[in-house]
Amino acid sequence: MQMLAEDVNKAVELGLSASYAADYAIKGWPTKYLNGVLKWLAQQPNFDCYNRTRMVSNEEKGLLSKEVVIGTADGHSITCKNSIEATCVPLQKLSLVTEMEYFRTYCIAIRVPKDSIEDCRISDQADPYYYVRFTACDKKNDYLMIEDDDHKVGQKQIDGRFAELETWVRERFTNAESVDYKWSEQIFNSIGEVAFIDLNQGRKHTYLRRNRRYRSRLDAWSASGQADCRRDSGHR
Repeated sequence: MQMLAEDVNKAVELGLSASYAADYAIKGWPTKYLNGVLKWLAQQPNFDCYNRTRMVSNEEKGLLSKEVVIGTADGHSITCKNSIEATCVPLQKLSLVTEMEYFRTYCIAIRVPKDSIEDCRISDQADPYYYVRFTACDKKNDYLMIEDDDHKVGQKQIDGRFAELETWVRERFTNAESVDYKWSEQIFNSIGEVAFIDLNQGRKHTYLRRNRRYRSRLDAWSASGQADCRRDSGHR
């Protein structure tokens, strides 16, 4: 929390509009938020949403082109004035890929009695640190998901990491039951800890949106749900 307050103070010094407020709790599901955004967008003119549609190409044809043509894996195309690539790793530019660091992280999902622990995100202050979040399991239990601090890929031993996570959580949550899932994943950080949001290099109508930090499975699982999108019709 102290770091957040210091960041806000620095932002104010730089002339940015920022403020810090303590003792606020925000509860919500990212997918429910996205559903709301999509429902609002569906009421707007000239809006189409193509879910379960894999993009394979993004082209601006010619130096004077004023549109972008998106190619899909099914052979369809979508034409638009501008496109935004909001991806884990930039799709084309090697120069951006080299500005990212790659880390390995370890996670377990362990059962706890339903509603026995407040639904929140918990992080300790150790170095390296652990953090915890929750998601639904069944009528009797919730899942407590624990992830440890990351290490650069290939630079630390991986033996015993899951056992360390289980020991840590059982010492602090004595009602924890069985470990049902355990997994490891690779995550990506921006070297400068700053998100890249700008025009793609050499393009006039294609923008990139890359987070400073990408963490896939744990966030995706805890944000469970399905967006109510309109299916791909294959139309332009």
